[in-house]
Amino acid sequence: MTIEEILSVLGWAKVTLLRLEDGRRGKSAWDIARLLGVLHADTETCERVNRLLRQPVTREFVRSHPRRAHDDLAVLAVHEQRAATITTYDRTGVPPLLQTEDYARLDLAYTQDVDHALRIRLDRQKRMYEDWTPETPAVFYIHESALSTPVPDDDATDVMCNQLLWLAFAGREFHRRVRLVPAARHGPRHPFTLMTFARPLRSLAYTGTATATVFTEGHDAVYRPLVAELDRIALDPDRTVEELHRRADALSGTAIHQAATTSSQGHPAR
Repeated sequence: MTIEEILSVLGWAKVTLLRLEDGRRGKSAWDIARLLGVLHADTETCERVNRLLRQPVTREFVRSHPRRAHDDLAVLAVHEQRAATITTYDRTGVPPLLQTEDYARLDLAYTQDVDHALRIRLDRQKRMYEDWTPETPAVFYIHESALSTPVPDDDATDVMCNQLLWLAFAGREFHRRVRLVPAARHGPRHPFTLMTFARPLRSLAYTGTATATVFTEGHDAVYRPLVAELDRIALDPDRTVEELHRRADALSGTAIHQAATTSSQGHPAR
């Protein structure tokens, strides 16, 4: 069915459907049931929509994803594609949108199906890289402590070295900026991502754990001061790139030294 045919069957104006697509409520459960029927929605979709309808109207909502990463959450994909700006802060690891494949595989080791989770994350990255334009800037603030966190793998040095080089490249390309928060600066206690949109949509921030992600709408009074503080204390993009290269060079030197030491002990170097 075409959009016009759907609207004709329901007796709705086009603006009503647009408001629903924007996530605004205003229609009854009966109206939504009629829409799902016209669209021949499957049982799983109907159950998910009904769960959403039963949730109270607040500025906070939670999406659980036990043993899965948050990358395939529909609410995240929809908002990322419509965002006017994206600002991310992390102090525990490299943000998912900037992870190399090897780093992401290790980061997703807790998921039930690592290969599936990795594919979804890489697809998400590709989608975002294609959507990023000068009019949709993205800034990633990464606390230096995140780059010092050991990667749980025998090839951790190589993985982190390549990750640092990718961050240095990403900091200059694709209309995104990477900025390091020096270790001497505390920065916000908790990681977060803030997305802003063209009016009338409110800003959306999220943070999460390995099993659930919490979204909050319209809390600009909370997040904008945090972003302003990060902008004040973080290294500028050029200094960030220099520091990332310095760290990568230091790791490369460590890897060469370790390989030489292993070889001198009569064991083959990796």
